[in-house]
Amino acid sequence: MWVFVVIAFACLGLVGLERAFVLTTGISTNRVPGPRSLLVLVAMGIVVLTMVFVSGLAVHADSTAWALTAGAVSFLTMFPGGYVYDHFYGQELRRGV
Repeated sequence: MWVFVVIAFACLGLVGLERAFVLTTGISTNRVPGPRSLLVLVAMGIVVLTMVFVSGLAVHADSTAWALTAGAVSFLTMFPGGYVYDHFYGQELRRGV
């Protein structure tokens, strides 16, 4: 039961982040502007979804260390990946791609 509460709050947090981004920058991220940012977005999505699957398998096998490792890989993918995505996103918006 508590897992659903955590997921609900995480979803609310993501919506809040999106709203804050729009209010701060004036840029709405409702679509991907170009091929480079799309490639980064797809690559990050594949890695994170794979790590969710690995984490589920690790929890099922009672292997906490592997579940934590999968979470760490997801974080280390999203943190620099988000920076790279934002960089490409800004470039593609400026170029009008």
